[in-house]
Amino acid sequence: MTTQSDHNTTNDEGTDDMKEEKLKAILLLAGVEYSGAHRILNGYYGIHGGNPEYAVNNPWWLISTRHGLIEIGWRKRVISIDWSETAFRGTITKDDVTKSDAMVHAWSYGKAVDYIKSLMYELNKIEPAKPPKTETPTASDQADVLAQTGQG
Repeated sequence: MTTQSDHNTTNDEGTDDMKEEKLKAILLLAGVEYSGAHRILNGYYGIHGGNPEYAVNNPWWLISTRHGLIEIGWRKRVISIDWSETAFRGTITKDDVTKSDAMVHAWSYGKAVDYIKSLMYELNKIEPAKPPKTETPTASDQADVLAQTGQG
């Protein structure tokens, strides 16, 4: 459950932002495997205007995963996490926060890590993680390749 102390993180202009280092830390702590992190215009300040320079200098991020795209970025005092470009629809927390079946607002970096971990758990239930390939092909791997090329 979210506590009052979780709501103490603020993002008044200039006090916090989602720089690439912070994004990478969140993804690392949440155990997210991703192929790219793409800087995009701040989805809150870019849409609602007011300070276009702030919107450009405090970006949101589009994370490319094997499950689809996940959008992460500061929206005023919360971190917006949106997974509408993935196959999962459902809530990932029982915390009393703004949420839907494809997004949640985290009141701290710690909560963002928790929510993204929960999201990845749900996504992996849809499409389980594949075991890593061994560096040296096994006899079974070699037989599969030969069969696929018509040589086996």
